[in-house]
Amino acid sequence: MVTKVFFICINYLPIFQVNNRFLLDSLNYFIQNFFNLNIFLISLYSYVDTTSDQLFLMNLKFVDKILSTDYHDNLVRLPNDTIRVMNQQPASASFLQKSLFLFKNSSHFKDFLKRYCNYYLFNVGIFLLITFPSKFSSLVLGLISFQIFSDKLGTVPSILMISALNLLPYHYTAALLTTFYGSSNLSYDLLSPYFHRLNMSNYEKKHWINNRNGVLFGFGLVNFWTINTFPQFAVVLYALAQMNMAYLLTKITDTPPKQQSKLISWTSSQLLWTDKYSLINGDFVNDPFMAIPGSFIFQ
Repeated sequence: MVTKVFFICINYLPIFQVNNRFLLDSLNYFIQNFFNLNIFLISLYSYVDTTSDQLFLMNLKFVDKILSTDYHDNLVRLPNDTIRVMNQQPASASFLQKSLFLFKNSSHFKDFLKRYCNYYLFNVGIFLLITFPSKFSSLVLGLISFQIFSDKLGTVPSILMISALNLLPYHYTAALLTTFYGSSNLSYDLLSPYFHRLNMSNYEKKHWINNRNGVLFGFGLVNFWTINTFPQFAVVLYALAQMNMAYLLTKITDTPPKQQSKLISWTSSQLLWTDKYSLINGDFVNDPFMAIPGSFIFQ
């Protein structure tokens, strides 16, 4: 109501006229397809609350019990840098106070905010390109698509994909770009309990993710689409995704070392995923437990 009154008042100004129906429709389209605020808020809250970290470790412990591995025991020996910073705050501190304290003292939290600032700026740019199209919109969208997908699909497949997208309305290209970026961001967020304990550099994280990009993108895509399609269940779906990521982690990385002195050399060895074909070949289907998210709670 307030927005409508605002646009009506602007229309009566003699300086310029505003098509309030167009602006309202565009704003609604942006919020539904580009904003994705629910994932950002849940991920933000996971930095000031340990529930997400506990769910991750709980499922990891269950997987260790079934598969006779030591992921959980070796990982919990490593301190979570974000939780360590949070413990310096009094329990009575408000959400805003905790967030400001994290911003000042946690590099992981700063990286998280930077990632989402880049994500939303990217989404706004894509939104403006398709909402106010020009003769250069197709060229710019094509160049952005090629830059993103050329190192993942290859040069020729990327050119063929972009050529096919140019035959379709702009919003198909926009949906592909924003979904890819959002899915990658979500996978990164779900891996936070792991990364915050290993304290990898940004270069190491990027290299680690790029070597597993196909699996992580597929995993992130399903959860990204599900959470945005059913926002009323976003918290539950995010929690399930967090637990599932713990299981996926046991398939795309090796068991962390028991001695922290070996952590640096072990981290370097994990940047290249050498056992990818066991996952691609479907060896995980023989794991001896019920493949229902959260089933470990009742066992």
